[in-house]
Amino acid sequence: NNNAEARLSMTESMYIRNLDEEQAEKLLQLTDKFRQKTKIQQSMRCVGIPTCQIGIEQSQSLVKNILEYIKINNISEERLPFVYVSGCQNSCGRHQVGDIGFAGGKKKVGEKIEDVFDIYAGGMVSRERTVLGTKFGIMLMSRIPEFIGELSMELEKNLIGYEEYISEKNDSFIELIGKYLV
Repeated sequence: NNNAEARLSMTESMYIRNLDEEQAEKLLQLTDKFRQKTKIQQSMRCVGIPTCQIGIEQSQSLVKNILEYIKINNISEERLPFVYVSGCQNSCGRHQVGDIGFAGGKKKVGEKIEDVFDIYAGGMVSRERTVLGTKFGIMLMSRIPEFIGELSMELEKNLIGYEEYISEKNDSFIELIGKYLV
């Protein structure tokens, strides 16, 4: 369905102010079918290639592929964090300050130049403090949706949210990331 594909490839946000409770409820009802409800659906990404002149990777496609993988494999989204994706090392998608961030690049793997993303985790921006995420290594773009799917299964198995998981079960998180690094 072209409408669903367009929705997954690029989304926009908007703020509507000064609604009373009744108006807000009506707006929620009207937008229920196309509103992004989970953190993973609300992921931030830069415009990436082919629009960006300095972009290296397709940040929009990566998020689309993650969402499709989750849907096709019937993976729970409820505990997954926001994902922040930049198509290059510039931080247009805020990959360094996100729960999980990806920064696009290219890497020779074997005899082939592959589409890859650096993975960052643990970043945050708030009024009280800002923390840059830790760079853990490089993942093939094609394997990132599977990684996110496995992360969701870990969160469900442990019955905890992402923030608790990376602080309380950090060794498991690092081991999970390690399975996908090139």
